[in-house]
Amino acid sequence: MDWRFVAYSVWFQSFWFLAVLGNQQWQWLSALLAAFTLLGSYLQQEIKLERVAVLVAVGIGLDFSNAQLGLLMFDTAFLPVWLVSLWLMFAWYAYFLLQKLSCLSVWSISLLGGVGGALSYIAGEKLGAVEFGFGIEATAAILLSEWLAMFWLIQKVYGDESANHNQRA
Repeated sequence: MDWRFVAYSVWFQSFWFLAVLGNQQWQWLSALLAAFTLLGSYLQQEIKLERVAVLVAVGIGLDFSNAQLGLLMFDTAFLPVWLVSLWLMFAWYAYFLLQKLSCLSVWSISLLGGVGGALSYIAGEKLGAVEFGFGIEATAAILLSEWLAMFWLIQKVYGDESANHNQRA
């Protein structure tokens, strides 16, 4: 059992709940924890911040576009700080997750990620962190397609780095 990966998974899931359930009330704590998590991994030379930045920028851009189009509705003019923090943490966690899923095909990883990503927004909607402007079926279909593409991108961004990390471990 890879206890380190289990710890990273528990940390990410705990963070997800903190960000989604605490949304506006705990958003600055979310931002601080995300920054410390990234800093810690960077100082341990586990992850390259420029690759994290690419994924965070794409994710924020995607959610901002979804908000502008009325697909996702938040209580803020831009995106909430907790959601930006969640993108920081997800980009961090995706690096370690990809290492565990590397035995699967690109399409299998994209499908798993697409379903998981869409379900995370549905859970966020059920918990009151976001509202869907197009109804649950249409929103789920759009989010699934976006997350399929996002996981394909994650594999392109982290693919070489993750393979090199697996060889060192």
